[in-house]
Amino acid sequence: MENALKGLLIAAGIILTCTIVGIGFYVAREANATAAVSADKISEVRKNITDSSLMKYDGIKVTGSDVINLAKKLLRKYDSMEAAPVTVSVKTSKVDEVYQNKQYLNELTDFTKNRYINPSGIFLGEVQWDENDVLISIRFVEQ
Repeated sequence: MENALKGLLIAAGIILTCTIVGIGFYVAREANATAAVSADKISEVRKNITDSSLMKYDGIKVTGSDVINLAKKLLRKYDSMEAAPVTVSVKTSKVDEVYQNKQYLNELTDFTKNRYINPSGIFLGEVQWDENDVLISIRFVEQ
C-alpha cells in the first residue's frame, strides 16, 4: 500500500510539474505576442509624434506665407549641395517646383522671379509618404 501511495504522489507531482511548465510556456508565448504588438504601437506613436508638426498640412488650405515660412523652416539648414530629408513641392500657375535645400528660398518672396509665391494665395497641402511610411514630401498646390 505504501508503494502505491508513493506512486500516486510521484504521478501527482509529475502532473503538477507538467501543468506549471505548460502554464509558464503559455504565459511566455502571450508575453512575446504582447511585446510585439506593443513595439509596433510604440513605433507608430513615435512616428506620429515626430511628424505631427508636418502632418497638420495634409488636406488643409493654407496661405502662401505659410508655405514660404514652412519651406524656410525645413530647408534653411541645407546648402545647395545637400538635400533635406523632407522636400517641399509647390505648384503655382507659373511653375511646379520641388525644393530640397535653401538654394532658391530667396526667390520665393521675389515677385520678379518665376518661383515667387503670392503670400496671400491659397494652397492645398498634401503630405506624401514612401513605402516605409516615412514622410518624404509636403506638396502645396495653388487653388
